[in-house]
Amino acid sequence: MLQTNETTSEFYIGNNIVIDDTEMMLSILEKETGLENIDLKDMAEFVESQKATKFYFDRALNGKNILDSRSDIEYLWVDTGFLDTRDRPLFLSLINHKGYFSGHFIGTAHYLAGTVIKYYPENKNKVIENEDRFKEKYKRKIADREIPNLMGRYHAITEIKTNAKPEAATVTVASREAKIREYWDSKPLDITNDIADILLVNNWQSIRGLDRYIKIIGVRIPQLIEQNKTDYFHRQIRFIRLCHLPQAPLVQSLYAPVHH
Repeated sequence: MLQTNETTSEFYIGNNIVIDDTEMMLSILEKETGLENIDLKDMAEFVESQKATKFYFDRALNGKNILDSRSDIEYLWVDTGFLDTRDRPLFLSLINHKGYFSGHFIGTAHYLAGTVIKYYPENKNKVIENEDRFKEKYKRKIADREIPNLMGRYHAITEIKTNAKPEAATVTVASREAKIREYWDSKPLDITNDIADILLVNNWQSIRGLDRYIKIIGVRIPQLIEQNKTDYFHRQIRFIRLCHLPQAPLVQSLYAPVHH
């Protein structure tokens, strides 16, 4: 459940998570990602719908279980779904107030761990050790996500805005943004079921997860080809040609240059 408070800058995720200063939080998030016009509803939906987006810790950064009433939870790190300019995950750090988590602090795992050390220097060695453990755990946990993060969607929208001529393309850009969102959220492509049937090993737990992966490839590969960056993506290019993924006309219509 998503809630906003019209009289303050608070933003709620579920029943017990609140960002208590959305302006400050968004300012930091957009600076760290290099993105503009981030919609907190996208982040909230990502947090609620994807696996392994909430991580609970004590003052020494030991992982904790929220279901354990005896647990001495101090922090909740929420995966925002965004990466910084060095492709490191960004987390929202919240303080526990008897089961109610609030705050607006944003950073990488390393940065947030350093902040914990500032407040509890006596736990420095343990925090450093647990930071490394968390990073390894995080990589394993997110492997089963249908959507790894939100960066692909936002880069696509940014590219459209960058290539568009604002004096003539305001309506067109808005309509294409709507098409992109519809594209990501639409029902699985027909080709997805065909590919699922011929996979020797199916690493996806749902048909929608495979569908998202195919859509990402279908969008990203034409962009990379146009930028002459194919040398790093030979495997994906072979995959898209082999499966005849739907680059056109849908993807071409979404990402074609805007003309007067």
